[in-house]
Amino acid sequence: MMMVLLVWAQPDSSARALEGEGPLRERWSGLAREGRLWEDPRGLQELLFRAADGFVRHEGGGVQIWAADRDWFLEEWGRDTFIALPGLLLATGRHAEAQANIRGFARYEHEGLIPNRIADVSKWTPQNPQGAEYNTSDGPMWFVQAVRRTAQASGDEAFEAEMAPVIRRIMERYRTGTGYRRYNRFNRICMDSDGLVVTPAQSTWMDADPDGLDRPVTPRNGKAVEINALWYANLRYLADLERRLGRQQDAAACEALADRVRESFNQRFWFEPSGGCGALRDVVDGDPCGDDIRPNMLVAISVGEDLLSPERQQAVVLTATRELLTPYGMRTLSDRSPRYCERYDTSQPPILKDQAYHQGTAWPWLMGPYADALVRVRRGQGWPEPRIQAELRALLQPLLEYMVAHPEGTIPEVFDGGRPCEGLQGFSLDDPAGLTAALAEPSDQAAGGTRSQAWSVAEVLRVCVEHGLVPGRDGASGAP
Repeated sequence: MMMVLLVWAQPDSSARALEGEGPLRERWSGLAREGRLWEDPRGLQELLFRAADGFVRHEGGGVQIWAADRDWFLEEWGRDTFIALPGLLLATGRHAEAQANIRGFARYEHEGLIPNRIADVSKWTPQNPQGAEYNTSDGPMWFVQAVRRTAQASGDEAFEAEMAPVIRRIMERYRTGTGYRRYNRFNRICMDSDGLVVTPAQSTWMDADPDGLDRPVTPRNGKAVEINALWYANLRYLADLERRLGRQQDAAACEALADRVRESFNQRFWFEPSGGCGALRDVVDGDPCGDDIRPNMLVAISVGEDLLSPERQQAVVLTATRELLTPYGMRTLSDRSPRYCERYDTSQPPILKDQAYHQGTAWPWLMGPYADALVRVRRGQGWPEPRIQAELRALLQPLLEYMVAHPEGTIPEVFDGGRPCEGLQGFSLDDPAGLTAALAEPSDQAAGGTRSQAWSVAEVLRVCVEHGLVPGRDGASGAP
């Protein structure tokens, strides 16, 4: 995502969870100081729901999810929308609004791509899609996941059937080839002979380009790990959908391709880094820094289901815990890398701070994929649900304490990557105490970026509801 507005906006008091409510803020701050944050799950739910509501806007008869509700990114972005939607709209039981939001983006699908940003709808036609920016390779993949989760949460098979043609076009064009024009060239997205998808530079969520001159800090061109994990998961989903719609031959073709992708994925992405226990490469066949340890590999577990064996899932979670986990989010790069940036200073100009944006800076939204992966591993280890819930409370407590301690009552975009945590560096999945003790160590991380980011709030909320840490609204679960 490129920063488009560098001014401090006035707060929208109607969307704030704690701002201007002194007694309520004082009560929650007191509970946090005393370590009693989880004593009132219904109250915590209400705070999260109110924070979430600030990002949902009803504009022009449609439903938008703004990437932020303070400072900048005060508009909808496709990638952010589809990642944030399960938390903001499904976990809160707002299924009709989720469907309306998805329909709004589906209307602008073009050659298998979903816009990352719609600047001017008046210029858009199917033949000449001006006014929309299609420069994202992960947005369409997250779009398919948003449809899947919305259909599961709502139980609305008619909505799923309505979206099926759009999903088919996306998957077919990723298979045969599509792309977009930018920087006076065509940026191609296509499946390679091994079944894996190749994408251009600066088309994933790690897209910082500080001077706007086609020199991204983390280009990630080639076969990116989360793109291909999503590709695999979407093939399995489409196969199931086609089967339920009576298209057995199409379902079988999707299953066969998914089997091929799983084999290639494990052959190409799995490696054992020096001093590590096993991980997934971030990119193959492209970015020369593709062996860097980054959190994108967690998507292979959070959405990939059987993409990795249980043994490899455990190794990936252990590596991510030791090298990337912080109390306030997942680092975007291992602190062992020579390119690791410990601090992110929002006050600096983009030419400086964007060097750290995805080079170690910790992002709260990544706690969602990490929590999903951790839960899958813990269940494989035979942990009972109450024990898993206790570990998740320890995982999310620092972010929730930050939320209730600050007048905005929300969660910011990023935190410093910070210094390594000794307890996490020596962490073992066999430790019966789990993450509780390690995450209790003091942190030197400062908040940065926008003071209130949609997917930061959304993923914390989704994990809390899906795993029963706080109640959903009217039985909402967020549809895992």
